[in-house]
Amino acid sequence: DGLANVRRSRNIQIDGLRVDYDPLPYYQGAVKNIDIDKMTVDLVVPERYAVPLTGTCKNENPYFARSFCPDSPGARTGTSRSIYVTSVEALDDPRHIRLHVGQTTEGSEISRNIKPRLIAAKKERATEFIVPHRDYGHREGWTHISQSARVKFSNLRYYLAPYFWMRVKGNSGPVTFENVDLKMKHPETELLASWRDGFHIKNGRFGTLIDGCDMDGAAQYDDTFALYTRMHNVIAIDAENKTLSLDAGFRDHKDIYSWLEGDWVSVWNKNQTHLRGLARLVKLKDEPESEKRFHLTLEQLPSGIQPGDVVMNEEVLNRGTLIRNCTTSSTGAGPYASTRFRGSDVLLENNDFKMFNFHVEFNPFWGTPRSRDVRLKGCRFSAPRGGVKLSSPIGMLFEKCRFDQVGVSASSKAEKVVFRDSSWSNVSKMINAGPGSSMYLEGDIRVNGKDIRELDAKNYISGARGSVRLDGTVLEIKSAAKKPAKKKKK
Repeated sequence: DGLANVRRSRNIQIDGLRVDYDPLPYYQGAVKNIDIDKMTVDLVVPERYAVPLTGTCKNENPYFARSFCPDSPGARTGTSRSIYVTSVEALDDPRHIRLHVGQTTEGSEISRNIKPRLIAAKKERATEFIVPHRDYGHREGWTHISQSARVKFSNLRYYLAPYFWMRVKGNSGPVTFENVDLKMKHPETELLASWRDGFHIKNGRFGTLIDGCDMDGAAQYDDTFALYTRMHNVIAIDAENKTLSLDAGFRDHKDIYSWLEGDWVSVWNKNQTHLRGLARLVKLKDEPESEKRFHLTLEQLPSGIQPGDVVMNEEVLNRGTLIRNCTTSSTGAGPYASTRFRGSDVLLENNDFKMFNFHVEFNPFWGTPRSRDVRLKGCRFSAPRGGVKLSSPIGMLFEKCRFDQVGVSASSKAEKVVFRDSSWSNVSKMINAGPGSSMYLEGDIRVNGKDIRELDAKNYISGARGSVRLDGTVLEIKSAAKKPAKKKKK
């Protein structure tokens, strides 16, 4: 169901298409009852949709509906949760159906208990559920651009797609997306634009340009913009032959295609707080019978390497990627658009992120590295839902950015993060600096319309064991008050 499959190609352009879907990859139904004990949801489906197919989905992909709790009565924006469905049953009428809900997120990367989500949907008075078409709703539909160069997609408008997912992987030259939009066709009634993710950009040797793309993000799972590579774990060290035995850091993602002789390879400790060194790749040897194992021979081994260290290819970090003039909206069912950056040397310029979860992510579970040198210029973030979360980036710049009802939260080790000529409005807290974080406020910094130097800055900053500097001076950080310890009963 993908639009295109571009592999090992050059000088390709796809321009001026509208992408729709028939039959619709979903239907919506008004909630009549949610039974927590029986784990069922009863819906009535309007005439504008085909009669829902009943039974069990045979697709191998996770099969999940989404609850919808409007922001206010009649609103077409609101909160939403993924509710995994095991089967669909028709009741007294083909349009009066019952969803049988599973106990866990079966088929997902991480197993979660579904019951709390169903309880929340009932408590928050969900009015509708969005349900995938049994046969077509969650089919794989990636659009592939891989190991190619000089590829351009332009003036494409998606209205509905089971998988919008752009899989942009291992490209050696420029790839451009210009005016590639995911928009709602009938936002006055509908809640979905796409079931699954946005732009997944991996292992690029050259920057990707995403320019002027408007993303409604309605019910889109996550990752509107996701840039990443994978780390690999050192299992054994052959010092005599200058060879490292590695296991892929995540599943079977060895990404053998991405390693070329002469590439610069970096070796770090597990948490990527210490660089052991850099060396050029001389030879790669795969173990095809192994899901994870392969071997790299380097010109020289950096000193101090230990089993458990991590290795990455410095040539495929998507350096030079530019995302500019893009918008996200609050249309349809949330969670809305989001991003997870795990790349380096990325620029975001003049983007308007509404209801957007901007997450610079470092998570060893996913085998992804710490982001380095991510810059944002002239970007706007607005809530009430959404936020900016920084997980262990190294060197970030927010310049002339505006945060409306949005604070910046760094859980830990957000190092050398600079805010220059930026403003926060409608906030009680602007920054939370977690352990090991170092943040800097420079130039014209405004909070709720006033120069921060006219205010008691520490009232707008919180955290624990982090530091925030204004004009080079360390500000006092207010820590959350600890509850007094309860006395043990004798």
